[in-house]
Amino acid sequence: MNLKIEHIRFLWWAFCPLFLASINSLHAEDEEGVFTLSPFEVSADDDRGYGVTESIGATRQALPNSDISSSVISITSDFMSDVAAISAEEALRFVSGVQNSATDPNPGNARVTLRGYQASVGNYRDGLPDNSGTRDMIGDDSAHYDRLEVIKGPAGVLYGSHTLGGVINKISNRAVTDNFTNLEMQVAGGYEEYIKGVVDVNRKLGENSALRAIVSSRRGNRHWHDTDEGGAEADINGISLIANTYFEGGGRFWGQLYYSNFEIDREYNNQFLAGWKVGLQEGEVPVIDADDDDFLLGKSINKTPKGNLSKGNTYNYEIGFEQPFDMFGSDWTMRTVMRYNLSKGDKSPSIVQFDTAAYDADGVRLGAFSEVSLSDPRIADWKAGYQSRDFRSKSDSGAINIDLAGEFGTESIKHSMVVNLRGGMTERGSSFFRKIPAGRFSLLDGAVEQLTNEELVAGVPNTFIPWQGWNEGDSFSAGVLDNISFFDDKLILAIGSRYDWGRSVSGTYDVDKSLAANEPVEVEEATGRTSGNEFTWKQGVVYKPVEDVSLFAQHATTFNFVSGVDVRTGLPFENQEGVIDEVGVKTTLLDNRFILTASYFDMELTNVTVQVVRPDGSGFDLAQEGVQKTTGVELDLAYLVNENISLIAAVSDVDSKNAVGNYFRGVPRTPTYSFFGRYTFTDGGLKGAFAGLGYKYNGEFSIDNGNNLFAASGGTMDLLVGYRKDNWSLQLNAYNVLGYEGIVSAVNDSAVIRAEDPNYRISATYKF
Repeated sequence: MNLKIEHIRFLWWAFCPLFLASINSLHAEDEEGVFTLSPFEVSADDDRGYGVTESIGATRQALPNSDISSSVISITSDFMSDVAAISAEEALRFVSGVQNSATDPNPGNARVTLRGYQASVGNYRDGLPDNSGTRDMIGDDSAHYDRLEVIKGPAGVLYGSHTLGGVINKISNRAVTDNFTNLEMQVAGGYEEYIKGVVDVNRKLGENSALRAIVSSRRGNRHWHDTDEGGAEADINGISLIANTYFEGGGRFWGQLYYSNFEIDREYNNQFLAGWKVGLQEGEVPVIDADDDDFLLGKSINKTPKGNLSKGNTYNYEIGFEQPFDMFGSDWTMRTVMRYNLSKGDKSPSIVQFDTAAYDADGVRLGAFSEVSLSDPRIADWKAGYQSRDFRSKSDSGAINIDLAGEFGTESIKHSMVVNLRGGMTERGSSFFRKIPAGRFSLLDGAVEQLTNEELVAGVPNTFIPWQGWNEGDSFSAGVLDNISFFDDKLILAIGSRYDWGRSVSGTYDVDKSLAANEPVEVEEATGRTSGNEFTWKQGVVYKPVEDVSLFAQHATTFNFVSGVDVRTGLPFENQEGVIDEVGVKTTLLDNRFILTASYFDMELTNVTVQVVRPDGSGFDLAQEGVQKTTGVELDLAYLVNENISLIAAVSDVDSKNAVGNYFRGVPRTPTYSFFGRYTFTDGGLKGAFAGLGYKYNGEFSIDNGNNLFAASGGTMDLLVGYRKDNWSLQLNAYNVLGYEGIVSAVNDSAVIRAEDPNYRISATYKF
């Protein structure tokens, strides 16, 4: 099992000629083939409006959501189009339990939490692990996937180790046996101005093969109110190539390539909450109802040097084979998928301000920004220190996935079973170079933003920080999940288990050699070796008391490998273990026009490391005595009222706390809700016109990890108007039309992300 990345590459290139040869032979063989839908592909035939009836991410095979004993919410391509979403985060904000968790407002930095825990938008695709971005720059682009699935809570039986909040699964675009071309142009104005073009071409090759190519290019610029020249460029490009060969009776070969690159000038202004500690009583925890008067600098004023151009590239390769067959009189399908992912690039440089403080006319420091009121008459200047960090990150991974899906049983008992095997390898590394100019720089005289990064750090000695170091690991997993149906699907039991094994070798970088080479140079001798294994479980039940109504419950687990040693016992740390207990209801009423999922859940993560005082009082040690608890109620609804009105709505009330009892930073502690509705004119003089309205309301959330201050609740309203006729459409999306100024995400009181000013996008599409 000790595969190296070079072996994965060899297998990829060795399999390519076989794949192409298979396409040619199968094309000659099946000129009049009849093709059946794969059990690993969802069907949209029964979808109505924004409602989705099937998913793959929660079971790894396409099953009706009403038969799944967990909360699964899907976002369709139609909805993403209506909100003009260019990234997953922009569409996911209309799903309950999902919250924006961006650490800065730059493009390509989309981040979300799910039920209180960080959930990547680039780590899972088609029910399998994937990696579609660099470490800190995701570069997500909705043009390159068809829909999104949110699988809530632990799902270790399918995904092994993952965040307790759940999994966000992208469903790939497919090459289909049809000919079409989609052209899209989008223009945005406001804080960020950009032009984005998408060309999507699908061509049928003979009777049973197809090729699809998707090219997207986004050229952007963010303009700052205090600069006269240009702005900060933000370019994100992507290419997808997909080839499919289907053959009679089901089954297919396919290959897929996805390449993306970004060049983003990461100019931005840290939003400092000025003077929030002034007049604060002991024990008082303020709730900040933010507007410009609360901040040292306006949110559209740049205070970083020019030319902070960060670059990165991601390559994703995939080859797969799928074949149905009969075994013991039952229908089975085997899917083999090989993936290889390579990404390189990061925030380079990343400019960070620190020690921001007020000064009087004599240059005397009056106090930190949080301790001095903006109205203090003594203030003559605000100054901050700057550091420039050049991050160097890489990720190299490959895996082979084998899934076996089968349906079998008797007249009274039916099984839908998936057996999965996976073996993989990863190589990762993260480090950075750093320069810190001496002194403090004025934030008011306009000098810093006129400098380039090179001018800011000219003559400053370079330092190298090994940071996370390098890591190589390999892993293996095997699992099974069986959905057992009784009494014509009125009662369904879900039973599953999975075994995961992994090992890793980690090390650091040589500081002196890295400085001399201006590249991270590994220390060959490893500093750590770890290995571990874990079983995960799932038990679920679905009961349908009446047609189109399902009651469900589940008990499921996941885990996280933990490296390190308990100094008190000398034993390795145990794995963190996550568990969920959830009950809920689902409906597919009115011929699938009223689709609802509502649930109550209780989640717990144990073996969390916390600091404990040594018996002699001399200091602290790390011990696995922490427990993180999350409980909540969530509801998601998609309702096609009639042929004119489509609605989607979500409500969540989540209580999520860390191991010391504090609310998670950025996660609402009070109810949050959202809705979006579209009205389409189907007759009369306005036939083809449509209009929509959306609203996202965030509850109060902690701005820092210590719960020292909270952001007030508030929301943003969006509008949509458009016209569609025959093969073309034109629409205008306006965002935050009421000009909400509140905080939508935060790292701490010196890095607050506020809602963008009112902005718009115009989208035009043509299909033929």
